[in-house]
Amino acid sequence: MAQSGIVWTKPPSALNPAIVMYGNKVRAAVVMVESKIGANMETYAKDNVPWTDRTAHARQGLFYAVDSEREIKLSESPEWKELLPTQEQAAISVAKDVVALYLSHSMTYGKWLELCNAGKYSVIMRTMEAHYGELMQMLKAIFK
Repeated sequence: MAQSGIVWTKPPSALNPAIVMYGNKVRAAVVMVESKIGANMETYAKDNVPWTDRTAHARQGLFYAVDSEREIKLSESPEWKELLPTQEQAAISVAKDVVALYLSHSMTYGKWLELCNAGKYSVIMRTMEAHYGELMQMLKAIFK
């Protein structure tokens, strides 16, 4: 009589470390992609500012950052607390391993360049839109 069921070539206890190792490799690859795109975005933004420099501080103050250390728990977000039942609020941690790419100003008046005059002097959103396709293509390639 033939046996049915699962035949393990490795014990199931080896599965968890392998999954963790795979997750770490994926995370490292995402950080590398975002760092490459972030550097390209910073250069692009500095080269394509729509304003006329007076001191060049705003241009020099454009920077990117990749944050892979933060743990974001949706259950701590006030918006989600209203939507989720109490038992789910305690359990959910959807964005535990988030890798975020930021492009920002270091000058305090940078927000006014981005938001005032109907965005006439904004550079961040334009830069992000210009690099979105390349970023998505590289991220998708990680998972093929």
